[in-house]
Amino acid sequence: MAYVIPVPKTVAFKDATVLPLALATAAAALFPNTHMGLALPPVRAPAMASPGAKKTILIWGGSSSVGLTATQLAVASGVRVVTTASLQNHNLVRSAGAAAVYDHRLPSVVQDLASTLGDGDAGDFLGVFDAISTEVTFGAVEKVLQTMEVRGVRVATVLPHEKESELMEPRFGTCIRLF
Repeated sequence: MAYVIPVPKTVAFKDATVLPLALATAAAALFPNTHMGLALPPVRAPAMASPGAKKTILIWGGSSSVGLTATQLAVASGVRVVTTASLQNHNLVRSAGAAAVYDHRLPSVVQDLASTLGDGDAGDFLGVFDAISTEVTFGAVEKVLQTMEVRGVRVATVLPHEKESELMEPRFGTCIRLF
């Protein structure tokens, strides 16, 4: 599928590539039923998450261009976002609507995420969008899901990953169900 977005005359072409790419990548992971399957946001979506949002998604890499855009789109769809970012980016990610932000560098990040994500009903956790998709992030996501002791969780990625495990079989730009 091809996307075309007009570039305003006041913006240099090289400066205009980040937002459309981040928006298309985040939307491709969040909205198709084959991926996260979120409902499209209403035309006049709230800027911040509703305190009553019941469904939750983990976005790994919340301060990346794709992660920050995914956070805003998920919040606009009425989903509670739990994310990771380095400490200096916590305020930025919260300003995009994240309900909880954890420093991915802390040794306790896996336990902290598992605890926060496991607080609701089992059906409230929608899945994971790994906006970074490296060997390290795949391993961390797998540990979070192991700690939560969940199965059948959707995981969307932005880059391919060769290593399979009994929990997940990530594929580039696809969503899988854990077994």
